[in-house]
Amino acid sequence: MQKSFFIITVLIVFGFNSAIGQIDPKEIAKLKYALAHANSDTSRIIIYNELAGGYRFSKIDSGLYYAELAFELSKKINYSKGKISSLDAKGFILLEAGDIPQSLNCQLSALSILENNPDTGRMASILNRIGNIYMELKEYKRAINYYRQSQVLYDKLNDKGSFYNEVSNIGNIFELMGTLDSAKIYQQRVFDFSIQNTDRTVISGEMRARFGNVESRLGNYNEALMHYRKGIIESNIDFDFRNIAFNYIQIAKLFNTLHQYDSSLYYARKTIETGKTIAFKKAIYEASDLMATLFKLKQQPDSALHYYELANAYKDSLYGPKIFQKLQLINLNEQDRQQELQKENAELQNKYRMIAFLSTLFVFFLIALFLWFNNKKQKRINLKLTLQKKEIEERTFQLVEEKKKSDDLLLNILPSEMAEELKLNGTTKAKAFTMVTVMFTDFKDFTTVSEKVSAELLVDEIHHCFSAFDRIIQKYKIEKIKTIGDSYMCASGLPVSNFTHAKDMVNAAFEIRNFMLERKKEKEANDEIPFELRIGIHTGPVVAGIVGIKKFAYDIWGDTVNLAARMEQNSEAGKVNISGSTYELIKDKFTCTHRGKIQAKNKGEIDMYFAETIS
Repeated sequence: MQKSFFIITVLIVFGFNSAIGQIDPKEIAKLKYALAHANSDTSRIIIYNELAGGYRFSKIDSGLYYAELAFELSKKINYSKGKISSLDAKGFILLEAGDIPQSLNCQLSALSILENNPDTGRMASILNRIGNIYMELKEYKRAINYYRQSQVLYDKLNDKGSFYNEVSNIGNIFELMGTLDSAKIYQQRVFDFSIQNTDRTVISGEMRARFGNVESRLGNYNEALMHYRKGIIESNIDFDFRNIAFNYIQIAKLFNTLHQYDSSLYYARKTIETGKTIAFKKAIYEASDLMATLFKLKQQPDSALHYYELANAYKDSLYGPKIFQKLQLINLNEQDRQQELQKENAELQNKYRMIAFLSTLFVFFLIALFLWFNNKKQKRINLKLTLQKKEIEERTFQLVEEKKKSDDLLLNILPSEMAEELKLNGTTKAKAFTMVTVMFTDFKDFTTVSEKVSAELLVDEIHHCFSAFDRIIQKYKIEKIKTIGDSYMCASGLPVSNFTHAKDMVNAAFEIRNFMLERKKEKEANDEIPFELRIGIHTGPVVAGIVGIKKFAYDIWGDTVNLAARMEQNSEAGKVNISGSTYELIKDKFTCTHRGKIQAKNKGEIDMYFAETIS
């Protein structure tokens, strides 16, 4: 009974992690432990499928391996639900890997099994996936057909969220076909439903990107940008990195259309960074291809070549020769028909080639005659247009430069995510983080040393040290919070949560400590008084947000901040003092010395450790 309860608990926890594309080694280990203690074939099949789903974005071979195990065992015991789930998982992984034909075969096989084993919810899901595959193949009429079948089933289930997802899918197809009026009608239905029912979850980050695509193609660039940015914010809330990357690449393309190339490069890089966390090949390919073009325009051939090669590598994995060979087998009849049409067209071309050639010559003659008569008039028009164009370009360049300066200034004050939210809404919301690592540093005997040097030298030294600290924490993507006098405060794991915040902070602390030790040697060699640094680190929950309306700043609050300060106050010069909670997260990666329980002001006795070296 206890084993069964453990297996069920593991599957629930892992289901959440795999749903957002995160692969936690500890959860994988728990699943494998549950697999080793599973007492029935059906339990093993469920765990195999969960493992396949968990690996689908990163370790594709492992995902396919477990999906195949689930299918073979389901076939052995004639377990229809297991066969359907394993085929669905395998089809999803193959689609992510770019093997579209095999993905389609898996989903069609699952659908054929469902016809004899009715399950309305599962059938609706499979029909949706088949529609997605036909959309990738650009067979839009088939895609719409499957989306509408799925839509009918979701309506029977009264699943409004999934029903309107299919409405959005159909709108997306019309956008791809260039039928923008129809596309906007379908997307507006989704938006109206969300407003009427005050249900934010109906509109996903992917739907926001689709809204933006329609508005962009209609020339409504501000509305398009608004949708993309809302898509990023909403996807961040759900840790939906796939749709974050999807919206980033749309913004990059939009800025490229507007000839704002620096902004386009920035969002293309964000696409690649986000896409790599979940192995989102299509987004990485599109962003790399765009960056190659942008660097070519900026006359940076080395960077252009690098991203051109990166784009080709991902293009081959998505649309390589093997994939096209399989597509040829599926669409053989269509190709035969195309060959016959090409043959007929070739014969017609041979028959009328001479007529076309003579017609072309005659047209060129008329054009040349017209240009000759209007040459002087056209020159005057061209000169006027050139002057107008130059004036517009100069104004546009000035506006872009001014916007870039203001954006750069804002990013120097706030994290990029908070800056985007502030620009979009005019305000930001405070956010609670369950696990963040905070570091304080302080110069030992600062008051005594400061009395012995001039104010100018003192400020120069603090600036030199803090600038080095800024560069080090930027390397580990740690957020600087503030400085107070000689105290420096930073936090890891926000504004975007991650699983490496404690390790990143300790590594940064080592580099800061080593910098100060080298700086001490330099100062002593010049007979100058050096500073010695105390470092304290603690991990726990915080609340983060922007305070004030003038000279506003990003700040954090909570008992975690106070405990991190106590860690620094009870540290020693040249040492990295960490709390017990931080120690539990990094003990397998660093050698640490337990200092015992030490009395901290207003906090009682606290376990403290000196982090020494990488283990």
